[in-house]
Amino acid sequence: MTIVASNNYTISKVSDGSPGSPGPTGAPGQIYQQTTEPTTKVVNMLWQYTGTSSITASGATIAPSNIYVWTGTTWILWSITVANLIADKLSSIVSTLGDVTSGSITNEINVGSNNGGNNVLDTGTVVVDNYGITFNFDHLINSIKDSSQQNNFGTDGIILSKFDTSGYVTKSISANVNTGIDVNDGNGNQTDIDSSSFNILDSNSNSTKITSTGITVKGKDLSNTYSTSEIAVGTWIDGKTIYRKTFSITGISAGTNYNHGIANIDQIVELHGLFNNGTTFTMLPLMGYARQVQATRSQFQFNGGSEATGDKYTITISYTKTV
Repeated sequence: MTIVASNNYTISKVSDGSPGSPGPTGAPGQIYQQTTEPTTKVVNMLWQYTGTSSITASGATIAPSNIYVWTGTTWILWSITVANLIADKLSSIVSTLGDVTSGSITNEINVGSNNGGNNVLDTGTVVVDNYGITFNFDHLINSIKDSSQQNNFGTDGIILSKFDTSGYVTKSISANVNTGIDVNDGNGNQTDIDSSSFNILDSNSNSTKITSTGITVKGKDLSNTYSTSEIAVGTWIDGKTIYRKTFSITGISAGTNYNHGIANIDQIVELHGLFNNGTTFTMLPLMGYARQVQATRSQFQFNGGSEATGDKYTITISYTKTV
């Protein structure tokens, strides 16, 4: 029906037409925080699972507190990718990092234990910087400071130092590829090891030194020392250490073997001795009386006439060892 008015307006009655096509889906605009999987899902929508234990949703394992993005077929963990990140303070529980350039990194040391009923705590810091790694910490027993320690690991070596409560060094160890190893107990006793020697210096400046050519104890060259105990006295032509031991033997009859008890003999490099009848000392061998001593890796063999019986023998043997 059409009504024509005098002012030339036309009013028409129009019936409703058919519904139009749906418009395009809008971009997701929020993170859904809930304990169950959203029933309505669109691509790139975000869901933060607020449950307390892991669940399975659309074939994916969903962990508490994580945020997931819907791909259209499943949920994947949502992540942020940035070219540069500048922050005054950045906190992370677990991080997987690539190349990192930094000034220094400081971490706290707080390690406790119970030792014999005593509460033991090491507390301090560890710093990583362009000089190396430095540990500084106090050692507390039942909350009372017992000592402190500083451990340095740098490009030129390692220095480990222990201090008493007054700050004095009580023990230190240093290792350097150029100078060797030094150990100091804080009381003036020191051990130095390098490529050519092993030197022990006590608080009275007495030195025990081992080199490839021999051993000196308190300044005394052991290469000219004789002892009934085994001592190292030098180096043989094959590079092995030469050991020396002296025996005092009485009551040996001619033709008797004596077990010297030296284990792992490799080469016997020297054998000499003498015998005495209480008044006269005679070097062996004594050819006129056929007196002589021979050695194997396990025994001394005494040869001679009946007059050898009851004499006292002093035998010195030098040897290298298999181990």
